[in-house]
Amino acid sequence: MTRSAIIIGSPGEPQYDGYLAGVEQDVPNMKRFLLSPTGGGWRNTEVKTARNPSAGALFKYLQNINTDFSLVYFSGHGSFQRGATYINVNLQQQYKLTHLATKSRKQLIIIDACRTVVEPEFLGILGEDFSKTFSSQLGLAQARNLYDNHLAKCENGTIVCYSCSVNEASVEDLAGGYFTRSLLDSSNNWVNRMSPNNILPIDAAFNLSKFYLRDNFLTNQQPVIVGQKRQHWFPFALRQKNQLL
Repeated sequence: MTRSAIIIGSPGEPQYDGYLAGVEQDVPNMKRFLLSPTGGGWRNTEVKTARNPSAGALFKYLQNINTDFSLVYFSGHGSFQRGATYINVNLQQQYKLTHLATKSRKQLIIIDACRTVVEPEFLGILGEDFSKTFSSQLGLAQARNLYDNHLAKCENGTIVCYSCSVNEASVEDLAGGYFTRSLLDSSNNWVNRMSPNNILPIDAAFNLSKFYLRDNFLTNQQPVIVGQKRQHWFPFALRQKNQLL
């Protein structure tokens, strides 16, 4: 199975209004997750990051992706207009969600952005270290095999995870987006619970993140997952069976 991932962070710039400091944490945290055994043991060459990219360069890059599986993650400002979700890829340009499609037969899109024109809240203390770690008893090679073998069973198609529903704000603070943190932290918690399962598919990871978001953050946002019914959902997190760290 061939893979490609692009992690897009569009915080704006500190000197301008609307700067999202938490996005600066979301991008490295998501990359660390993917490169870890827990996230599937992706290789550095398979994961690209982009900060405030131009819409043209992003579209061209996405159109050239033709791997078996692709993952597109976005953290930044967004809105819902003319019946569609748009993301702000930089200070001047918006980008329609449907344009995040690649030529991959299997694609996962994760969006941590508002779907209204309401600005997120800004909280936190500058200077804190908000980096996350992902411990595992799996080796990278073992994790890649597990991930690829499960991917091979999955039906083709696209799954999209939104951090909030239409007409809702997606909240963040300096430690990152509440949804992204809920998705990564709840997956980390799953790794550290005794279980005979060694694959956490994206639908189950998404459901865990919804409960984590509700229980740990002061926000009314309601995440949404969109994708056709399937027997096998794309993998999101991995663990050794009956692993307990």
